[in-house]
Amino acid sequence: MAQFARYTAIVGRVRQFHREYLNAYAKLQHCAPDERPLLQGICAELEQQAHGVLRLACMIRSALMFLVVAVICMIVTSLLIGLELVWPRVGAGLGLAVFVSGLVMMLVGMGYVFAEVRISLRLVQHEHAELERRAAVGVSYSGMSDSNSEAEA
Repeated sequence: MAQFARYTAIVGRVRQFHREYLNAYAKLQHCAPDERPLLQGICAELEQQAHGVLRLACMIRSALMFLVVAVICMIVTSLLIGLELVWPRVGAGLGLAVFVSGLVMMLVGMGYVFAEVRISLRLVQHEHAELERRAAVGVSYSGMSDSNSEAEA
């Protein structure tokens, strides 16, 4: 269940990146020439972040699919074990085959979970480094320099 919540959160984050990108792109169309490089940098960064987060969403989706198939295999295995008690010839080797298939699906799904957890921190570290870089040169994430925003306040 935690993976479903994570998947939903990541899809929401991708949508947020798209909204931020569209806003920055709209500003880019009507901005002063000196603001253009900054907005282009913000658009490029948002696009890169969206691609990385979308990659995570694909990994989580794959993990969920394999884990759901594994649960289905375990349910079918339970039914086949019960069927074998009543009708021994029908479920003879099939129950074991479905059980092993379910374990393999679970193993693959957990591999995707492991890979997603390993990669997700890299994206956050990259975003943090980019924000620190912008702060060091006096540029806020909204596309305005800190001196301009102070002057407007």
